[in-house]
Amino acid sequence: WAGELCRRFDAQVTMDGKKWPFSNYVEILGSTMSSLGFGLKPFYRMKEEQGKFQVMGMSMPPRSIIFHFPAFMSGKPIHSEQLVEMTGTSLSVEFSEPHPYFMDGESYDPVKRLDVSAGPILQVIVP
Repeated sequence: WAGELCRRFDAQVTMDGKKWPFSNYVEILGSTMSSLGFGLKPFYRMKEEQGKFQVMGMSMPPRSIIFHFPAFMSGKPIHSEQLVEMTGTSLSVEFSEPHPYFMDGESYDPVKRLDVSAGPILQVIVP
């Protein structure tokens, strides 16, 4: 299972018209929330970037990701030449071959292209 989760893939990624520098990734993660639960806070810029979402693309070997967990847990920037992160309102991922993806906790069938854009800001009122 872990091997499948960290299987590398080729893709061209563009965010708000800016092409990312890598063509091979182990993970591309995005969120509109700063915390993912379980103490993970990798999307530290979401507190300052209203109306946008933050995306990270990791091109590092899977075994290197563990060294960045302290930053993931504390909500600090991850300093690595093998990681790109941006905030924006639109993301386009063109996979070299159909690739499955997860969104909002759901698994989706493989696609060749994935386009994601920011939607309206929702206010949730809890009594």
